[in-house]
Amino acid sequence: MFNRTWISIAGIVSLLASCATFPPPEPHKPEADPDLLAGDDMETTAEWLFVTSEADGKGQSECDRVSRWLQGEQSCTSDICIHARDLGREWLRKCKDESSAGATTVRKLVDTYAERAELPADSCVQQGTGLLRTPECGAPEACETQAQRWIAQCGTAYATPLFVLMLTKTLQRRFPDDPNKPVHEVKLDTRSCDELAKAVGQGVGCDGAACDPFVEVSDAWLDRCRKDGQPVPMLLAFQLADVRVGAGRSVEPMRVAETKLAEGSLPLLLSDQRGAVAWVCGVRPKNVKEYLEARRDCRPGEVIVTRVDGQQNVRTASVPHSDDAAFLRQFPFLDVKGERDARALADMDAFRRDVSQAVEQAQGPHPEQAISLLVKVMQSRSEALMRQAVFQKILTDADRDLAPSFKEWGKRKAQGVVRVRGADEQGLYARRALQNPLHDMTRDGQVSAGAYLAPPALTLDRWMPLSFLAYKDELSTLQRIVDRHGTLDNRVIPLRQQIASEMQACSQAEARIQSINDEIMACMLREGCTQDKIAALAFTADPDRSRAQRARDAIARALASGLFNRGEMDKVEADRIASGCLDP
Repeated sequence: MFNRTWISIAGIVSLLASCATFPPPEPHKPEADPDLLAGDDMETTAEWLFVTSEADGKGQSECDRVSRWLQGEQSCTSDICIHARDLGREWLRKCKDESSAGATTVRKLVDTYAERAELPADSCVQQGTGLLRTPECGAPEACETQAQRWIAQCGTAYATPLFVLMLTKTLQRRFPDDPNKPVHEVKLDTRSCDELAKAVGQGVGCDGAACDPFVEVSDAWLDRCRKDGQPVPMLLAFQLADVRVGAGRSVEPMRVAETKLAEGSLPLLLSDQRGAVAWVCGVRPKNVKEYLEARRDCRPGEVIVTRVDGQQNVRTASVPHSDDAAFLRQFPFLDVKGERDARALADMDAFRRDVSQAVEQAQGPHPEQAISLLVKVMQSRSEALMRQAVFQKILTDADRDLAPSFKEWGKRKAQGVVRVRGADEQGLYARRALQNPLHDMTRDGQVSAGAYLAPPALTLDRWMPLSFLAYKDELSTLQRIVDRHGTLDNRVIPLRQQIASEMQACSQAEARIQSINDEIMACMLREGCTQDKIAALAFTADPDRSRAQRARDAIARALASGLFNRGEMDKVEADRIASGCLDP
């Protein structure tokens, strides 16, 4: 399942005894006279010995093998190409008579490699050739580690197949023969840092033993590619953490430079794009649906979150999960992108069935029977209706068919005014009725002043224009009451003052909640912060959460009083959000 590319050493020490110390490549060998290449008096090069040591036989078999290796060097540069150039020249000397058809191709390759060999040597070239020439890297194990890092960091333009083969065998000779110990076989992984990073990303979401190969490749990236003092790419840091969490391994902090992850970069990205959920009560959910199912079944347990801390380090945190509702209340800042939508959409089929049933009743002999069902359906799903276009569309699609019921609804509202006492209260009731049918309705479809005040964003007149028109056609009596009572300024001014006061109280409570949330997150990502400590901190925000919600409810009731037109309500809502009195 997990592909690896290795170049390994077979035992050929006796074959290369005469090359006990590999001769350093010359900076630039002069071009030989092509006519001299046909001679047989040139010594066999080390490159030829390296490539043909495992060939099946001599002659054509060797020539074919060398030709394939020459083809594999076409990404080489600078001094790295010297070895391909010399190997190609020897092929021309030994093989052109046996493979005249391939001689033209090889000669072109030799010319290309000779030209590239004249290019200036950069740091990767210097490091690579240094590994071949000198043992300054230290002990054999240290040299092998350094070579592996060089391959990963410099990539295939430098770590060509021939060069890696030569490097492998050179390193192998540095390990002493000890009859009392197993033979250490040098194996060099030829994957670059980019390839290792890509392989890590393929392991996101793995679970248990399936994560082991991805942990291995993550260790390889961290060992070979992570540079001291330099940040880890943010997405890669989260991927490295994810596969380790899946395998049940610890995660060391990783510094990153970016502040946010790209949208859609991880399956369970947090809404603020500074973290992601990695594990839920023993489950590794792969999407929001699976995540919510795991949360629903988890009581009690823990959620492991990967997140950027205040010092720009990616860390993991274990968050207590007593049950789904408590987690939602205590840790709203750990909301996963799409979580709210998914929760709402999970109820969409039931909503569609209820609306279909209401349509059947509206089209029957007693359309008024649909009123109670419509009130119940829309009041209970007000949040989904305000947030989800798909819910709104279900109502829009049923608009024409529901008009008969809305007509009866209007009649019921018009009749209800007689049970409202006082001229001012009747004026307010009439204004509310003209704005939204759901105002002043009990769940069983009865009219009762003050029983329910619909949120300003629950705009049935926009989603169901035909039904709303049928409803409003029956409210002429209420319209006359509104016209007769005028603006009711004596009620408007106190309400405006109340709205301003509640808005301030809400924003102050939200600021305290944010401060507590910051403290919780800092604790989560700090060594020694227990789940009990996290839970205790979360509870300290409950009074402010309650105060903020009471303020939002008071503002909504004021706006639903019937004293504000649509434009005024929209402005108040915009001011509320701007003040920091946000929806939960």
